[in-house]
Amino acid sequence: MIVINVMTCIPMSNKTPTEVMHSKIYVEDHVRRRIIDDWKSSHITPELNYLSQDIDVKFCDNYIPYHHPLIDEESDDHGLYCLGNGISTSMPHVQYVVFGEGWNKSRGCLMEAIIAWSYGKKIFAYTGNKFIRDFDVYKHAVAELQNIIIE
Repeated sequence: MIVINVMTCIPMSNKTPTEVMHSKIYVEDHVRRRIIDDWKSSHITPELNYLSQDIDVKFCDNYIPYHHPLIDEESDDHGLYCLGNGISTSMPHVQYVVFGEGWNKSRGCLMEAIIAWSYGKKIFAYTGNKFIRDFDVYKHAVAELQNIIIE
């Protein structure tokens, strides 16, 4: 069996833990088939087509609850802690990074998109009921971060 490991990045600001988990599940349900098709298109040749029945997508659990004992949940440090933890503990072990709705307005998701693309991860980002991918996500993230820095 082939296992494709995926990291899901969901904006967390102004959301309850339940809302974050619902967003995560929604994106994962909608992207699973796309990831399998994308992987097949770049890895499975006609000779290896028999492998297509044995592909599983595994989403890593990179969610950190808001009540972390070392971080004041009212400060920006909580978001920074979550960002650093996701990048250091989850991203090195995945082939794909998937972003949920609102990713393009989240500083953390924008940074994760730039890092994921820079390190050769495949990317899907859910925006307005459609997915954009790879370099288009990177370009969008760079432009959005420039707008945040200038403002």
